Amino acid sequence: MTSLLPFLFFLPLRFPAWVVLPFWAALQWLAAGQAATGPGVAYLAHLVGFTLGFGYAWVRFGRATRVGAAPATVPEGENQP
Repeated sequence: MTSLLPFLFFLPLRFPAWVVLPFWAALQWLAAGQAATGPGVAYLAHLVGFTLGFGYAWVRFGRATRVGAAPATVPEGENQP
């Protein structure tokens, strides 16, 4: 992830998602609380959408067994080492 600093200066800093997401969620929550009119709904929609999507992926794929890569099959007629 590339960080965005004031004046649109991009620094190539890399952070894992689990570090960045709590800050993103806090910013969305604070922005929703600061908005006295309509835009607050959009910020909350981002949070709810992320939460529901993460929950769905956790339930759908979280318990799946991890399968290693299968060896490639050699087509008929090919020389095998």
